[in-house]
Amino acid sequence: MKISLEGPINKCSDAECKNWRNEVIKKLGDDFTFHNPMDLDCRGKEKEMEQTLVNFDTFGIASSDIILVMAEKPGWGTAMAVQMAWAMHKTIISICSSAFPNPWLKNRSTHIVFNIDEAIEKIFHVGKSPTDRE
Repeated sequence: MKISLEGPINKCSDAECKNWRNEVIKKLGDDFTFHNPMDLDCRGKEKEMEQTLVNFDTFGIASSDIILVMAEKPGWGTAMAVQMAWAMHKTIISICSSAFPNPWLKNRSTHIVFNIDEAIEKIFHVGKSPTDRE
C-alpha cells in the first residue's frame, strides 16, 4: 500500500516540511511505500518547475491508496491535493488539532485525527471503503 504525504511546503522551513514526513516514514516504512512531495523540493523554483510539480503531485496522489494530510496550516497545494484525492475516492486521513476543522476539510476527509500518532493508528485500522466518510 502506498501513502501520499501531503502538506504545506511553500514558505515553510525545512523542519516544517520534513520532520512530520520523516516521522511517518520512520514509523510506517516497513509496511508501506510513500509519495513524498519533498522528493521534488521546488521551493524558490516554483515558476520554472510549475508543470513538473503539478504532474509529480498528480501522479503521486493517483498512485497512492491513502492520502495523509498535515492540515495544521494548509496552502493551495494541500487543498488541491485533498480535492483531487476526494474526487478519486481515495482514503484521506487529515491531521488537524483544531476542535473545529474547516468545513471543506471535514467534508473531504475520510478521517480527521488530532496528531501523527492517531494518524498512524488510523492507517493501520482504516476501513476498506474510502467512501465511508466520517
